[in-house]
Amino acid sequence: MLAEHNDILLKSLKEGDARAFGKLYEKYYHSLYYKAFSIVRDKYIAEDLVQECFTDFYQKKLYNHVHTSLQALLFIRIKHQCLNYLEKENRESSKKRKYSHVVLATESMDYVEQYMENKAKSEEFEKIRHHLSGVLDKLPQQQHSVLLSLYRDGATYKDSAHSMGISLNTFQTYVQRAIKKLRLHFNTEQ
Repeated sequence: MLAEHNDILLKSLKEGDARAFGKLYEKYYHSLYYKAFSIVRDKYIAEDLVQECFTDFYQKKLYNHVHTSLQALLFIRIKHQCLNYLEKENRESSKKRKYSHVVLATESMDYVEQYMENKAKSEEFEKIRHHLSGVLDKLPQQQHSVLLSLYRDGATYKDSAHSMGISLNTFQTYVQRAIKKLRLHFNTEQ
């Protein structure tokens, strides 16, 4: 009786009866949904795949190619759609994993390059600081003290002169002489 009903349904589909498709849908939707869900394990994806299966079946007129069992054809189609979906997801997931490795490697290389650049700058700065310190040590004590007070401690001319117990004019003279000696030293060095 089931085979007879399927034969009538198939014949109606081949004759272009749109109501026959509605009956086909009602008859097989739940079975196909459970089959799809058992494969993909996601309710919404299973629903979409079943909809797609029915849409393709009707739009591509696949019912014209049924020679044995309508039910078997639908179940084979949903199984293949589910497996194709999983294969596609697996490929995309694999691409994402590969891409994430590339991103991580790139970020790591950027970090290493930045670290090396900062380290080189730090080493260069340390060389310059050490050299400058050596040059400052060669200055007379008063000139050395006024420069440290201004540039290392950040004090004003007036405060520095007061803390050193000298006049503002004397302080300014020491600064001018110290800067002149530094310029002379660095100009002859180049």
